[in-house]
Amino acid sequence: MAYAPPDTDTVHFVGGIGDQSNRHADNGGGATLSAWIGGSPSDFMETDGGPTASATGDDVIITDDGSGNVRLNKVGAFRDVVDGSLAYLHDATNYDVGRYIVIAHTDNICDLDLAYGILDFVSVIIGGAFDDIQNALDEDSTDGETAPQHNRRIMINRDEVNNSIILWNQHGGYITADIWKSVIGHDIDFVELEEGSYVTLDRNGGTQECIRISYLGLVNNCLVRHLHFTNNTIIDPLYRSENGQGHVVDMCKFSNGVGGVYAAGSNCYGFTVTRCVFESTLTNTIIRAYDGARGVLIDQCILYCNGKDGIRVGGGATVSNCIIMNAFIGIRSNSDGIINLINNTFFDTLNACVYIYHEHTTLYAVNNIFHVADPLHDFVILNTAGNVHYENYNISNSTRADRWGQKDPGPNTLDQVDPQFIDEATNDLRLKETSPCINSGLAHYGDGSHTGKINRGAWQRKSLLRHKRCGI
Repeated sequence: MAYAPPDTDTVHFVGGIGDQSNRHADNGGGATLSAWIGGSPSDFMETDGGPTASATGDDVIITDDGSGNVRLNKVGAFRDVVDGSLAYLHDATNYDVGRYIVIAHTDNICDLDLAYGILDFVSVIIGGAFDDIQNALDEDSTDGETAPQHNRRIMINRDEVNNSIILWNQHGGYITADIWKSVIGHDIDFVELEEGSYVTLDRNGGTQECIRISYLGLVNNCLVRHLHFTNNTIIDPLYRSENGQGHVVDMCKFSNGVGGVYAAGSNCYGFTVTRCVFESTLTNTIIRAYDGARGVLIDQCILYCNGKDGIRVGGGATVSNCIIMNAFIGIRSNSDGIINLINNTFFDTLNACVYIYHEHTTLYAVNNIFHVADPLHDFVILNTAGNVHYENYNISNSTRADRWGQKDPGPNTLDQVDPQFIDEATNDLRLKETSPCINSGLAHYGDGSHTGKINRGAWQRKSLLRHKRCGI
């Protein structure tokens, strides 16, 4: 089968406009990016998500367009077609089944980006939306670091309820050329959703992930955004990423599952989770990025842990600007690597905000708020092994004698001090005007300039700090 052209940036539609009743796996399913930018959804699908043109059997004749490309001929069949649409060609004797770009048309002819070989008859479906993500993912012939290839953007605007796993086992991006493959939530008019809005992937009680990336092969540069992963049971997390580089989970939501995000494998490098919300209905460690995962960044996320561990990392990770609420262990590591904790807020931790217990773990902690539920008994940092290399400019309310583990907390740390949140009872973790955290942090940590002023704790983003109780 021939797939969507590997040398042209394309968009692919899942769901459709209107009532979406004519979405289908055999629709054209997309368009070139340039055509999409210059058009509108109604140019590429009907008001039920169906195709703009279709014809079957002996009615469509393939001839030469005069320049060596395939020309489809049928009177009146192509009047609603837009150049740049993808056409699904099938039932031909001498041409591969697959999707090809419409490069020119009139009411009666349609030219495709496909070399002409011989006179033939064919069935064709042009435009329309796919019925699910898996069909859209499978419409791609490029793999791993194979060139040439270009960006693929799957735009979904329909919730999916399915107890079968979505497998993204091939057709990744191309690191060298900064090529990406993405699945992104959109509204009914295919406008990308804003932060806090999602398309739901409901696992419907299934025992595996909603999406698993690169279980079998090396899949690089994959992005998911504006998706709500929910409702799996027993073992696996809602999202799993393995054996690939450059995976990004952005502005997603996780609820009602065994765990949130899991990244592992010696080839899992450059994994990012950012601007995500993890609800209290998850029943295992919220984010797990270890077992060989390296170059991990967890940034601007909020985790409602409900007594479970928040994050487990190893092999090198940075956690920044996150709020980790009501965790048993906020962050733990039992692997070799450097762990950077920068400008996080740990709130109502039940045992230890940070726990390291591997001899080759090295911890750097700057500008964090460490707020424990029981100041007399809970740790800030518990390290039974490993090295707390640098900690400073943090603040903690813990009064336990060995609260900072095996290293002095640093001369600019505010020890046994209330950070002064606006309202702890409602989880309003913005800082009061009188908070000692305001403008007392270490600015530009990492570049050596240390100029300017910065607050301690997570960045004061409304999307992070205005949520109320657990189970938002």
